[in-house]
Amino acid sequence: MSVCSTASRCSRWPVSPSTLRSFHCGEVLRRHYATLEAVHSAEHSSYAYAVLPGADEEATRRAAADPGAEVVRNDEVAQAIRAGRLLAMNFWAAGRVQNVTAQGPACVLLRSAGRTRELSVSDPTHRQDTVSLHIAGTPHLRAHEADRVSASRVRGGLEITVDTSGLGGRAVTFTLAP
Repeated sequence: MSVCSTASRCSRWPVSPSTLRSFHCGEVLRRHYATLEAVHSAEHSSYAYAVLPGADEEATRRAAADPGAEVVRNDEVAQAIRAGRLLAMNFWAAGRVQNVTAQGPACVLLRSAGRTRELSVSDPTHRQDTVSLHIAGTPHLRAHEADRVSASRVRGGLEITVDTSGLGGRAVTFTLAP
């Protein structure tokens, strides 16, 4: 069963990342939102879906027949998909997806291109000062273009710590290369 509703909501939004942790920040904004809820029975407790903005009925049928992405993990610890050379992961707790281990909540995009890896890392809670990852099988790589990133070679891979302080959930993007 699906339920659709619309509602007007108002809230205060931060005017800058530095005010994100404050309850009384920014002006009060009112916006209209649509909510779509899919209610599932216990018999069908495993599911995945894709958001297809602007897709018409035919485009939706094509995406259903060949989504172009594979669900890698979908549980209370992490949701992850692979689409070609891109691995997209949301960790809600410490856990592992393929060769990436997060020490706690983290949003991670990892794009592979030959011997290079481009990563984009953020804090989904907006409350952590750092996000820590272990990437297995990459001990020969070093972090480049990474002012907020420290990477240390360890047996079997890299330990990466990303400084997320003051970013309000914005991502830090960097490259791992020989």
